[in-house]
Amino acid sequence: MDPLSQAVFGVMGAGLKKPKSIDKSSICKRDLLLICLWGALAGMAPDIDYFIRSSEDPLLTVQYHRQITHSIIFIPFGALIVSLFLKVFKVTIKSSYPYTFLGYATHGLLDSCTNYGTILFWPFSDKRYSWNLLAVIDPMVTLPLLILLYFFVKKRQWRYIMLSWIFFFSYLSIQSYKKVRIKSLLEKNHFITNETDRFLLKPTIFNNFLWRVIIVKDDKIYFHGVHHSFISESLIYEGDVAKLVLKDEARKLFNRVTYGEYDFERFSYFTSGYLHWYDEYTISDSRYSLLPNSSEPLWTISYRDKSRNHVEYNVSRKPSKEQRRMLLMMLKGESGSPL
Repeated sequence: MDPLSQAVFGVMGAGLKKPKSIDKSSICKRDLLLICLWGALAGMAPDIDYFIRSSEDPLLTVQYHRQITHSIIFIPFGALIVSLFLKVFKVTIKSSYPYTFLGYATHGLLDSCTNYGTILFWPFSDKRYSWNLLAVIDPMVTLPLLILLYFFVKKRQWRYIMLSWIFFFSYLSIQSYKKVRIKSLLEKNHFITNETDRFLLKPTIFNNFLWRVIIVKDDKIYFHGVHHSFISESLIYEGDVAKLVLKDEARKLFNRVTYGEYDFERFSYFTSGYLHWYDEYTISDSRYSLLPNSSEPLWTISYRDKSRNHVEYNVSRKPSKEQRRMLLMMLKGESGSPL
């Protein structure tokens, strides 16, 4: 998730370690703020892998982000690195390590709740865990937690840490229920059938009621948006259809760049195989788009330039005026078809 959310959860993790006495008179606000700072730094620390990059190989960051530093087995070592960093500021490892350990431990588990994919059990497994319950930026979960942490520091009462975890797991439970309900509605309306090869349901960025639906059937990918609310009728926004990328069809491009097949394999692994053709030389990550029912991708790889050793990795995050208008309409739950 975004750095702010990771910092918040790092504080929530650190807050699980109570001092020997939890009487608010026994710990000054400065010490409590230091504990929060240690947890926040540890909560954000695993994303240092985002800076693993190469100008020659643009997929290097994609390959290593949310891998080693996000693994459960790396938690003790990652926390130690944070504590060693804090030692520069004359903070003893003994005093900071319990808090950096708990703060660091929240990161990979939180990322696994999103749809990006996190390799939790490296090096024993290369499976990417993505439970598709949270968007990578979700203020509807982060802001309430920030408020609870504010009262945690202000009142120096550990019950607010407990309340923050109760709120978070309640939020996940609601999201899980929504996911099951959306799947049931799609099955009832024959969008998902026995002929469906696979599908993906995930909340879109900044909210928890507009979901992206990706359905693979007969070598095609169908994109839909679903507006789901407990207080109004669910709506579906039927969208684009694109051709699924099959490796046998993509082979014609591999010889265009030196590491063409290797780059395809990495991109396919990163996207869990949700790939569609953008044009004859360009392959798209089907999971992400500015609109939930659109095939217009955020991330693509291109084999167009034959002079390269690696594919070209393109990122497009600038919505047009029409896309912003359509997104606002969907967020409001307007003009969709009832489910």
